[in-house]
Amino acid sequence: MSSILYKIFFLTIFWYFYKLPYYYTVARRTGLPVFLCPVTPANPAWLVFAAILQPWLACHLPRFVYNRLRPCIYGWEFRERWAMQTELGRSFVLAAPGGVEVWTADPEAAIQILSRRKDFLQMEIAARIMSLFGHNVTSSDGDEWQRHRKIVAPVLNERIMAAVWDESRNQARQMMDAFTNKGEKERAETNVALEGLKTLAINVMVTVAYGVRTPWALAVSYEKAPPGHSISFMETMSSIVNNLIPAAFISSYVLSQPFMPAGLKKLGDAKREFPLYAHEMIAKQRESRDIQNNLIGALVRAADDSPWATKAKMYLSESEIIGNIFNITIAGFDTTANAIAYAFLAFALYPEWQEWVIEELDMLSPCSDSQKYQKHYPRLTRCMALLYETVRIYSPVLHITRRANGPQATPFLVPNGTNIFVAVGCTHVSPEIYGSDALSFRPTRWIKPSVSGEHEVLVEPIKGTFLPWGVGPRQCPGQKMAQVEFVAVVQEVLGKWRVEPAERVGETREMAKERLHGLIQDSQPQVSQQLRHPEEVLLRFVKR
Repeated sequence: MSSILYKIFFLTIFWYFYKLPYYYTVARRTGLPVFLCPVTPANPAWLVFAAILQPWLACHLPRFVYNRLRPCIYGWEFRERWAMQTELGRSFVLAAPGGVEVWTADPEAAIQILSRRKDFLQMEIAARIMSLFGHNVTSSDGDEWQRHRKIVAPVLNERIMAAVWDESRNQARQMMDAFTNKGEKERAETNVALEGLKTLAINVMVTVAYGVRTPWALAVSYEKAPPGHSISFMETMSSIVNNLIPAAFISSYVLSQPFMPAGLKKLGDAKREFPLYAHEMIAKQRESRDIQNNLIGALVRAADDSPWATKAKMYLSESEIIGNIFNITIAGFDTTANAIAYAFLAFALYPEWQEWVIEELDMLSPCSDSQKYQKHYPRLTRCMALLYETVRIYSPVLHITRRANGPQATPFLVPNGTNIFVAVGCTHVSPEIYGSDALSFRPTRWIKPSVSGEHEVLVEPIKGTFLPWGVGPRQCPGQKMAQVEFVAVVQEVLGKWRVEPAERVGETREMAKERLHGLIQDSQPQVSQQLRHPEEVLLRFVKR
């Protein structure tokens, strides 16, 4: 019996590794340095569990074993920073039992890969994740992508940006009122600030995308579901966002089984609930026949059974409407919320930059609330520099994926069908691009004097070196929306409050900062980069 088990074991090992020499040969053809991986990084089970187990693996595996796994664990770019590039170069290839992956932090290669949309398509696994509820502008390619883009992009206009600004400030004001008892407290400490920012971001998205305004305090208490639903919309979105990879690869039926942990059971409920909520929103738009110029209204107008659709090439199916609703909501909600969260953490760690931003805010001329987007937003150059530096150091999206549609020539050769990863998180901390202080948080790197010298202007990044929203024709259509929301929240909060690290019993200020820094270093991407343990972040808001 034991000999049979040994044979099965060795046959399994042989079956797993027998293609590795072939993939190693393919990797060598690129002309890039090759890194041999004992596991396939894109394997769904590995994607899910390796990221969860990464701290344990780093502590308990022999160093030579863990070193071989470093670039195979999802989110490695933030942990390793520029270390892999120092070891292997700007671009390298991972050769694994399941295939090869090209990783590049070369700006010229990034420009070519992200600009040549017909030569470099969406990676299949990324498209599968983002098309969880239907095809959309992110998951599609070719003519289908053009159709989605033509419908989705135009609705993100200046009228929407003004709504984003107003609702972001409104939600930030309500959040701070809740933390500080409507300003009656001179100092307020909380460990739910980051969760509060997620609530703020989803409320902004729901307002500007669907026209449904939800008070911040009501959204926080989302335990009570509306009639016909088992969980609330906020709880549905939070569950899917925080568990996007298992949501994409594990069916609702399996997630709902009795042996599953409570969190995954809730995910199963969320996967069933989101389409129901989406269908209700669509039905409400159609029933009212009073469709405003918002995202869901534009998508409904383009639907194949909508009375407003006039051109066949502009049709969207019901599934595609839901897919785009999901894509825009998820992307706008999660990435922006986490960017603002890291900015708040930077305020606590680097008070000198907080004062630098406050100095700009205090120079603004008073104006009515209805005019603040037009008059204040263009003048908040330091707030924009703060955003640029935040998404550079704490990149919400650590890499952008593509798949070679045939053999392709870039600064290196890319074999047909090869998955390519533009390593945004590594490019953003390249000492070759950003200098010896690339790992330092310094927003002034994005500021220069105007030609007249009378005011400050934003530095335009060199193409290919700054990629938080991508580059080329598939650049994120919601880029300005994220920028407006970020600046509006910063203006509202720092206009009245300062952010400090709050000390636990027995801690000094420096000890609190060190603990906060450790929590940041333990970040791990879900949809976007975020802290593993946001509930352990203790912040203090002090009235100015």
